[in-house]
Amino acid sequence: SRADPVVRLIDTEGRLVDEARPGATADACLDARLNADGDHVLVVADAVHGVGPDYGYEIRVTTSPRLAFVFPPAVAPGTTVDGVAFGWNLPGAAPSDLTVDGRRLEQLPVKLSMPTDVGGRIAPVERLEPSQFAVDAVEYRVASAAGQSNAVLLLAADGAGVSDAAGNDTPETAQPLSLPAEVVGQFHPRRDVDWYRFEAKAGDVLWLELWSHRPGLPTDASLLVEQVSQGDDGKEQVKVV
Repeated sequence: SRADPVVRLIDTEGRLVDEARPGATADACLDARLNADGDHVLVVADAVHGVGPDYGYEIRVTTSPRLAFVFPPAVAPGTTVDGVAFGWNLPGAAPSDLTVDGRRLEQLPVKLSMPTDVGGRIAPVERLEPSQFAVDAVEYRVASAAGQSNAVLLLAADGAGVSDAAGNDTPETAQPLSLPAEVVGQFHPRRDVDWYRFEAKAGDVLWLELWSHRPGLPTDASLLVEQVSQGDDGKEQVKVV
């Protein structure tokens, strides 16, 4: 469909309860906690008022779980790790300190497993972007008495992952890494910048790659590499590589 639907929920008094717009990589989704009995009105319209037979849509209204993401986002093949699912209507979940578009997320401890033979067999999910064509991944869902949640991507890591540490927000507190390394992290809170430090030798050929769009996230991340050396005066010198 060419439509980018905007969804609005109106309460029994004609007041706007909430509104959802399509994200960079996902359709619009409302998480609404209703405060009154009675008829509510759901309004759906294309974001730029586009019309035509190829502007179709489907509406799902349900009390089933809704996933926003899981962390860690990547698991090594053949392993199972302790993780956390974030979303809404998650069975047995607790409130988290994270929000999406102003909506408080719930968090649920889960087990995240990656099959051994995941290579090259991405599982079907509700929607994939062109940037995700090359990822090795499986879908992950949460089940409840009200039904299954939507699917989110769980990526296959190349090896055991390292989580970004709290406090690695400055060059002076950069998190040390042993190469090769695979790091999973989050840009949180707002304006978060994470720093890492590793040892390298002259002549080493390194491949440094930042994944963010491929997991299906709406981020616009950047990667900066600096060389830190010691000058003749004993002071650190920094050069942008």
